[in-house]
Amino acid sequence: MKKLTVMTSEMEARLFTNHLKAHGLKVVMSGNKEYASIITGQDNGRFEILVSEDDFEEALSLSQKLHLHLEPNHQPTPKIENAFLHYKKSIIFALMSIIILPIIFNISSFYFLYQFIKNQEIKGITKSVLILISLILNISFGLAGLFILYNTFSHVGN
Repeated sequence: MKKLTVMTSEMEARLFTNHLKAHGLKVVMSGNKEYASIITGQDNGRFEILVSEDDFEEALSLSQKLHLHLEPNHQPTPKIENAFLHYKKSIIFALMSIIILPIIFNISSFYFLYQFIKNQEIKGITKSVLILISLILNISFGLAGLFILYNTFSHVGN
């Protein structure tokens, strides 16, 4: 499979994928919604449209007929970028855990921290410091979020 483009709207990506499938092309949409889209109800994310190498030129032709402007560079996302994307999500979830659903956001934050740790592209002291920062945020904000929830709900019954 070869990356044709990246779309930020899930609806647009699904429509385009179905259009290509309707023309008999082998196509896959991969990706996921951004973490905040669940809360805000938006349709944002990062959705890669992948087509078989045999169908690539025909997919480009069909996209031009639809007047879609595809990414000019069809290179895959570098692994180091993916590592920092996992780290960024880990930090965002840690920050969100102080405000909304501390346990759920801490679990999500730890998941993305784990993905960051597994990535071998970043090594040394930089990685260690970033992991330590994420752990400190997770623990402190998670506890603060639980404290806020406890105080909020302890006054509800009174």
